Amino acid sequence: MSSALSGRVATGYALLSKFSLRGHMPQNDLILCGATLMPDPTHPGPNGLETQVEAAKAAGYAGLSLWRLHAEAAVESLGTPEAVREKVLGSGLRVPLIEAMMPWDEHDFGAGMTSTEPFFEMAQDYGANSVLAVTMKREKLEIAPAAKRLGELCMRAADFGLGIATEFLPWSGIPDLETAWRIVETSGAENASLLIDGWHWQRQPGGPCPDLLRTIPPERIEVFQICDAAAVRKDDPLAECLEDRRLPGEGAVDLVSLVRLLDQIGARPIIAPEVFNVKLANSGALEMAHLVRASTERVLGLARLEGGADE
Repeated sequence: MSSALSGRVATGYALLSKFSLRGHMPQNDLILCGATLMPDPTHPGPNGLETQVEAAKAAGYAGLSLWRLHAEAAVESLGTPEAVREKVLGSGLRVPLIEAMMPWDEHDFGAGMTSTEPFFEMAQDYGANSVLAVTMKREKLEIAPAAKRLGELCMRAADFGLGIATEFLPWSGIPDLETAWRIVETSGAENASLLIDGWHWQRQPGGPCPDLLRTIPPERIEVFQICDAAAVRKDDPLAECLEDRRLPGEGAVDLVSLVRLLDQIGARPIIAPEVFNVKLANSGALEMAHLVRASTERVLGLARLEGGADE
């Protein structure tokens, strides 16, 4: 580990041990979005998941948010899905979330369930709580039919003991928190929840919406993917999202206020750092994992200082 990185890691850890923390989110139970350690997360290679597991374990994370794509790619090197699962869970890491189910909004269930069932089966095998659902469609989804489909999907997920966490993507058919919440609420499904991502929170149309967040039942906020965003947005939001996010506390997102707000409303989401950044990934998985953890813990420590001070 470089001397500069060592200093930043020490600073992050020191903030956590020095101050009395008043929040509800589990402070020392970070779940790393493992795909972020890959320079090209869409092509992890047969050894990509092993790299994620080793780096996450060495950097002190409690678990991984696992892409189904990466688990399937690892079969090439480890031989069987069972061997892949043993590699992950045998390390002591937990897998609370399986990512990312994308065709859910386009199919009539029955006809489309074959494309979603493998997510449920994998989530059950890994002992996950939920499966993440997103849409990459550009046209804004209509609330009523999307909610109906989500409700059907949640009924099937319940058969596996699972929930569905819906994430909004600023360029997609679910572009903002308002749309995502309306779909979740209208679905009527008790196991439907929300995932809030720091980059998406900042880049959603209209920008951050703390007043709306205050109205959402805290138990519906299941995952908080903490990351930061540059002050100036790029022309291609998808490329920026997957290649140039910033470390927590090093961008334009007011993460301290967001963490405090989540604490104030009583939300207890999984905290899952998700910093897609090609330059950081190219520095090496272990170094990046340490750096992301230190930056995350520094933000959490600042957010929970006694008296609410930012400094």
